[in-house]
Amino acid sequence: MQANALIREYIEERREQKMRLIDVCTAMTDDKGQARAELFGPDELHMNPSGYKLWTTLITPQLHAVLDASDMAQAK
Repeated sequence: MQANALIREYIEERREQKMRLIDVCTAMTDDKGQARAELFGPDELHMNPSGYKLWTTLITPQLHAVLDASDMAQAK
């Protein structure tokens, strides 16, 4: 979580570069900050299909927002 805060600060300081932070960490941890076991395989390192599905639901809208903004800019 500390890494996300530092990355968010870095991005905020460089708004003109149009970077975004997609925070998947918060959704992948429980209220104690521990990884949600149901999102990982038996090795507890690599995600299982549920983990990738979660990533897809978090990342896809952000990608669409960037693409839509790009389309709008090109239309001008």
